[in-house]
Amino acid sequence: MMRGKMNKPPINWVRSFEVAARHRNLSHAARELGVTHGAVSRQVAQLEAFLELTLVERSNAGLELTAHGARVAESLHEAFGQIDRAFEELKPGLRQLTVTILPSFAVHWLVSRLGRFYAAHPDFEIRLLTTRRLVDLNREEVDLGLRYGRGGWPGLEDELLLEDRLYPVTAPDLARRLDMRALDGFARHIVHSDAVIDHENWLSWLDAAGYGRADLSRQPVYDDTGIAMQAALQGQAVILGRSSLVETHIAAGRLVRLSDVEIQSPMAMYLAYRKGGRRRRELAAFCNWIRSEAAGSQDQNLVSGCL
Repeated sequence: MMRGKMNKPPINWVRSFEVAARHRNLSHAARELGVTHGAVSRQVAQLEAFLELTLVERSNAGLELTAHGARVAESLHEAFGQIDRAFEELKPGLRQLTVTILPSFAVHWLVSRLGRFYAAHPDFEIRLLTTRRLVDLNREEVDLGLRYGRGGWPGLEDELLLEDRLYPVTAPDLARRLDMRALDGFARHIVHSDAVIDHENWLSWLDAAGYGRADLSRQPVYDDTGIAMQAALQGQAVILGRSSLVETHIAAGRLVRLSDVEIQSPMAMYLAYRKGGRRRRELAAFCNWIRSEAAGSQDQNLVSGCL
């Protein structure tokens, strides 16, 4: 393979490709690098010519990586990440970490605990990006995702943090008025926080509790767990509570558990991050702390951790 007199491509070609591959968009890459769209396009093309390989496929929708491009991009993401971290560690001041998290988990689990993290790590600044959107950790400036799901997200490393058990809860005032001996004694107060997943979980719980299968298709549906939680806290609903989210409210007397019967949630809370991200000291410190918080969380089982 002939490459003229150069043994290695110029670093600006390599950097342009790395940023373009991360954004899958030449214009976004140009803004990050402070150059023109044409400059990024030329440098990516020059790198392809140097390597005698096609790294990207261009379309009106943006860029798609070829198999060669994806392999090179993954290595470059890690390499440039290590360079960035090396220089960040030389800078004085706060260490920053950006974490994407579901609003419900932020409000009902993480935020009340963050004070302990800052007490142990006063030189840190944690930036919370609360969203239900599945943030692309390989393309956006986010270090860690606290994700609720089944794990195995493509292109990422993930690790199980908290498993949830599910059981019905509501506010004390409503709990006193409910008759749990029969389904019709509380069914009209049930709300779903997801039209499909929560409905199936309710059916599984009713079966485990001995109520049998039931038609819950007419129950109200809230598309956000935090809203359903608020309805329960205000005594307006019975929800199938996730143990990680309701345990502190039960301990404080704001919610009441309506049955000893519980089922295992098919989903769990995970830590997710870019491949190789665990080597960053800031990420390691936060992961170690949150694992210790999970271990001490009432009625929770810590699954062996990450870093």
